[in-house]
Amino acid sequence: MDLIDLRERFHEHGLYRDWPAAGPSLLLRALAHLPLDVLVDGGMFPPKAAARLAATSQAVQRLLARLEGRLPAHASVYPDLAGRDEVCTGLARLAGWAHVTTLSLDSCRLAGRAQWLARSLAPCTALTDLTLSNAGLADGDLTVEVAGALAALSSLSRLSLQGNLLQGSEGLRYCLLACPALTVLDLSDNKVQEQGWDHVSRGVSKVMTALYLQGNKLFLLGSFAIGDIFDENTRLATLRLGATRRSRTGISAIEIDWIRINLESAVALTELFLHGDSSGGQVLGDEGMEKVTLIAENCPRLATLDLSSNRITDVGASRLALAMRWGHFSALTALCLTENEVGDAGALELVQDTQHCPRFEQLALGRNRLSYEGIAALEAAWGREAAKGLWTRYSRLYSSF
Repeated sequence: MDLIDLRERFHEHGLYRDWPAAGPSLLLRALAHLPLDVLVDGGMFPPKAAARLAATSQAVQRLLARLEGRLPAHASVYPDLAGRDEVCTGLARLAGWAHVTTLSLDSCRLAGRAQWLARSLAPCTALTDLTLSNAGLADGDLTVEVAGALAALSSLSRLSLQGNLLQGSEGLRYCLLACPALTVLDLSDNKVQEQGWDHVSRGVSKVMTALYLQGNKLFLLGSFAIGDIFDENTRLATLRLGATRRSRTGISAIEIDWIRINLESAVALTELFLHGDSSGGQVLGDEGMEKVTLIAENCPRLATLDLSSNRITDVGASRLALAMRWGHFSALTALCLTENEVGDAGALELVQDTQHCPRFEQLALGRNRLSYEGIAALEAAWGREAAKGLWTRYSRLYSSF
């Protein structure tokens, strides 16, 4: 449904008479985008319109009902909506809510609102993708009611809990167990640590294909939990660990050894992200590269390896290049070493040894210690256009340090 069609529908049903002057144009602008957004944000309306919208949901319900009475397949609920039970209840009563497959409650205030969350999820019987990110959720918010609502979503395959305050509890485990068809789980930027990892490993489904755990503290118990997850999941192909811009929780050289031991059964792993904290936190460093090559040896399908921000120098780059010559990266297609300390010699060795990786396509060396001459040598050794696969942007800014 495009913008012109929506304008015709608004005129056809006389909806301009039901809204203040600015209301239809702003809502129309939101409806014109795909995926469609349900825009119920009082801050974007004039004061009178905002007060009217906050006071009752009848106008919202009538407006959407006249658009054939159903919501689109993708719906995003803006933060202000989560603070207004009467508006949410009106939306949830729409018959078309059962057709929504993607629902985003990103940045909505869900702390202490377990009943509201469970009630809101109840009509979404066809939901496959649910985002509850940055919502202030703590362990106490994942109640039996929420787990029951998730259990009713038999088609749910993707769940994002990124950026919350979850430490790992029985509530989290029950919610995960309620989603046996879950294939993608995002727990990044939470507070999971120590015993909390046991609840995560015991709750993750056996058909998981992607697991995002960066921004949490692993230590020994977290490494063991990852091993348990891989023992139960023969399809798990994507694993993301380490630091994020929000949570400075990099992986140390000791932790990568624990992870290596527990990834011996990760035969299906194709994407591995191990971000460090180069701003002063934990990093893999050159010492950790030896463990990374051993991980690659146990993961014959590994295609994408991201080692950004780990203070890797020419020594670590040489260890990766040596592993390429030995055939440990036979399936590798992309290697990311951005924001490290690789110089001209180490970068050139890597480029030359990518010939031992028959599927190799992309090498990211941005924000390293490369000189103008070094970059020219890399482009010549790459053997194809530098813009196609070889990324050295901003490296020259660091070459004199």
